[in-house]
Amino acid sequence: MPTYRDTYQYYFKMGNKIVHVGITYNPDFSEAELKQMPGLGKGHIKEIGFRTTYDIANAWLQEQIRQGKPRLEGVA
Repeated sequence: MPTYRDTYQYYFKMGNKIVHVGITYNPDFSEAELKQMPGLGKGHIKEIGFRTTYDIANAWLQEQIRQGKPRLEGVA
């Protein structure tokens, strides 16, 4: 069975400061969703690496959280 590389890893940044770390299937949608949150309208997504499998992306996300990178409440 094929393994699909359909997941993006990203940082959402305000200037040079990382305010959220996450994974998504659609970076444009996630960026628009984050920009609607109060105070984040001028932020942008910085994709990290290439598209990858969900399992690998999720392992990367858990490592980022373990290292203390920020996650916003209410954002997938």
